[in-house]
Amino acid sequence: AWPQFANDGPLPLHGFAREQLWAVAEANNAEASTSLTLQLADSLSTRDGGWRTPPTAPFPWKFTLRFTVTLGAGFLQLRLEVVNQGSAGACEVDAKMAFTTCFHTYFRSADSAQVTLSKGLKGVRFIDKVDGLKMKTHGGEDTPHHVGEKADTLQIEQASAESKGFVDRIYCHPAVAGGISQVLNVGQGLDPAAANAFSSWYELHQSDGFRNTVIFNPWKEGKRGPAHPDFDDDGYKYMICVEPAVAKPSSPIELAAGEKWTGECWMGIGS
Repeated sequence: AWPQFANDGPLPLHGFAREQLWAVAEANNAEASTSLTLQLADSLSTRDGGWRTPPTAPFPWKFTLRFTVTLGAGFLQLRLEVVNQGSAGACEVDAKMAFTTCFHTYFRSADSAQVTLSKGLKGVRFIDKVDGLKMKTHGGEDTPHHVGEKADTLQIEQASAESKGFVDRIYCHPAVAGGISQVLNVGQGLDPAAANAFSSWYELHQSDGFRNTVIFNPWKEGKRGPAHPDFDDDGYKYMICVEPAVAKPSSPIELAAGEKWTGECWMGIGS
């Protein structure tokens, strides 16, 4: 999602980057990993809003995006680089380019009722998008199912009950040099062909370029019915989103001409 996360701005949902044609900029095949870098530059249609019909809000900056996917033995790494190449059109030359962004990292789960996210949660403030956009504190009175020994964990079923519906939270992490690390347990039986069911888990790390983490699971009602054809009625049982992001209520990234921002996330299979 770039240059806008969700509907927090004048552009359509999640901005335009995901609807553009990217070019292959670089490919590397090393002994330990394989990587592919895709590149996207501004165009007249991104600057004047003509990429959609009817036209949408303009994004008058010149920019370069480089998105690198690296796959190795037991890990996946995503890296986004954003460079402000200057301004164009109606934008003042010295105006900074502001944006929000998110990686949509969906994880398959055996049963979402078994899913547990741990570390980097206790005492962290978050926006509950399901419960009237209330600002809450994880491990506090707002999250009665996640107190005491559970204050640094999140369980999907209990979090759905706390939000009176489903889970859609934007966690606002305090600045931590080097970013934050978490552990995601997606439950037993992820591979139904396995003779013995075992718990599958991932180590997650997001760089300090990302100020937020979005946790999403629609639970029983959030994506049910014909209004949501992109999601099976029972799809909530088999997925969890843990998404590195820059999103409201945190401030957007602002880049002056020539400046660069980088955000990375790393996902490793636990052993």
